[in-house]
Amino acid sequence: MKNFCLYILFYIGLQSTFVFGDEAKYVGLKTGDVIYIKGKNSTITEDKFIDKVYICSKDEGFLCLFNKYYKFSFPLSYSGEMEWSYNGFKYCVVRAMKKNKQYLVSIFEGKECSGSNVGVFLYSEIDGLKYISTRYSIPVGEIGMLLVEDKGLFKINN
Repeated sequence: MKNFCLYILFYIGLQSTFVFGDEAKYVGLKTGDVIYIKGKNSTITEDKFIDKVYICSKDEGFLCLFNKYYKFSFPLSYSGEMEWSYNGFKYCVVRAMKKNKQYLVSIFEGKECSGSNVGVFLYSEIDGLKYISTRYSIPVGEIGMLLVEDKGLFKINN
């Protein structure tokens, strides 16, 4: 919930760009560093942190971003389900804001929506992945990433 409040404070001043492509740009909430995610199976890059990232292909039925730290997935054909599983993780919708098609989702290891989550994300069917956080320990201390610009990488209609 603390991360969600930080998201609200930082998002007020940021606008996403609605140009389709295959990249997204985020800002690290702790470091202020800009993080770029480009294309399929590329890297998350910032000044101090580079790591391989896996991005789902459309035939898998999900939008996703996976690496050692971040575990995002969202069904391509979302029909209001409150939980789903992908790659050994359980995704549980904590809050559905149906009017603006946004979903706050907790991520759990295993098959149940219980225990301590390993991350949280805010996904918009219109804007894409707006915010993601992780509880895994990242070398540069990054915890949350906030969307600055999405050129279609995590949008359902790309």
